[in-house]
Amino acid sequence: DIIFDPVSNKGDRTNIYVFGAIAILILLIAIVNYMNLATARSTDRAREVGLRKVVGSQRSQIITQFLSESFLTTCFALVLSLGLAWLALPILSDISGTTLTISANSLPGIGLFLVSMLLLVGLLAGLYPAFALSGFEPITVLKGTFRTGKKGRALRVGLVVFQFALSIALIASTAMVQKQLNYIQSKDVGYDREQVLLLDMVDGSMAGELNNLRETLAGHSSFASVGTSGNVPGRTFGRTRVRPEGIPDEDIWIWSVFGVSPETLPTLGMEIAEGRNFSREMGTDSTGVVLINETAVAQLGWDNPLERRLYQGPQDSTGLQIIGVVKDFHWAGIHQNIEPVMITPLNTNPGNVLAARVQAGQ
Repeated sequence: DIIFDPVSNKGDRTNIYVFGAIAILILLIAIVNYMNLATARSTDRAREVGLRKVVGSQRSQIITQFLSESFLTTCFALVLSLGLAWLALPILSDISGTTLTISANSLPGIGLFLVSMLLLVGLLAGLYPAFALSGFEPITVLKGTFRTGKKGRALRVGLVVFQFALSIALIASTAMVQKQLNYIQSKDVGYDREQVLLLDMVDGSMAGELNNLRETLAGHSSFASVGTSGNVPGRTFGRTRVRPEGIPDEDIWIWSVFGVSPETLPTLGMEIAEGRNFSREMGTDSTGVVLINETAVAQLGWDNPLERRLYQGPQDSTGLQIIGVVKDFHWAGIHQNIEPVMITPLNTNPGNVLAARVQAGQ
């Protein structure tokens, strides 16, 4: 419900939760794998435990020994993972399209988290093997009649099943995510951003010369088309109150809005579903006209949108004539529903963005 939000480059908290859950599942698989391997070697280490008990070792000392082995293995794994994570940061930055760094301010928090994870993982991985192996009876072991019990075998089988179940779940989830990524990459978003160069006008003097720049670039052989705009899909659009024709004054509609020159929609590969685009040859297109998207028409239930008008506030008696309907396009993330959009002519304002479609091969 936030109409104007100054914070940019935000991520989705849900993604962090998902990635964290995946990391925990992989870590659980590793823990269970260590427990299985440690208990599977119980026959080999049974004589060791028996001899230690014969020479006077207490069970608590043997438990401490096995837990120490678990913590030492976990410590080596932690050092290895830190090195791999450091090497993977540039690759992950390229994949995510952002710069991932470890700041000095976050080091204390990360260090505390890693120490906590070291203690937790080492304890979880070594606790069962430590108690299981330290419980061997020395007489039975040294006589050579030691056999693993049914409970131990059942637990190991259960751990293996648990491990494979998690692996299958992760593989299935990975396949689903891969399909989602393929869908995002291949989905028609309603505009074509390939071969489009965007130039932002950072101050008033640049914006004042924007039309001259547009005309110069439009006459250059490297560019297929050039348009100016107040905004482009993929950025935060402005919002405005509108009153569609036939709607009571007290019924408030809030739509997204942005202004374009007549060349902008073709430059961005956006198509007109009904009616026409703005035209420089028609002097009446400088004011009093508007384009809307298909979602706006669908929500209003209009059969003939070109015969309708939009009013901006209660004091607007003339309104804006709808001259065209633009095919729906995703101006925000694909996970967000397409909302009604109103597209206005730039009038005397040249806008603050220049969009230039570069010729193929240039």
